[in-house]
Amino acid sequence: MRGSLKTGIDLVHVPYKGGSAALSDAVGGQIPLVINSVPACMPHIEAKRLKVLAIASPSRHPKLPQVQTFSESVPGIVASAWYGVLAPAKTPPDVLQQLGAAFAKSVELPDVKAKLAAAFIDPMQIGPQAFSKFLGEEIARWQAVARQTGITANS
Repeated sequence: MRGSLKTGIDLVHVPYKGGSAALSDAVGGQIPLVINSVPACMPHIEAKRLKVLAIASPSRHPKLPQVQTFSESVPGIVASAWYGVLAPAKTPPDVLQQLGAAFAKSVELPDVKAKLAAAFIDPMQIGPQAFSKFLGEEIARWQAVARQTGITANS
């Protein structure tokens, strides 16, 4: 990325086929920094092979409370990963309700909670309407970034 929209920092994006290769090159010193997920980086952070400069989530991570967020330095920089449960558009509302209730119940099971926590996944039970609104906001936000930077699907 040349000349970040919010910071003016001049970074060169080096395309990798996946986060593992980029992470390996950062740990090995072939590249000066990497932006990757907390779960992928955590073993290297704990082994002191990587130093965390900041995280892109909206708030500090409970397992890394000493690490500031990007937005603490530059307001508005948030790029956290999230997962959603989706169903086909024509799924009847009563079926959506049943699926949502079953999913909400499953993430409260102790073994599921433990596995999610180990993967640094914090479930947000926000319901279908709020999730739909969130999706719309995410799409609009990233479309604006694409327009401002000239990024296209073929970039």
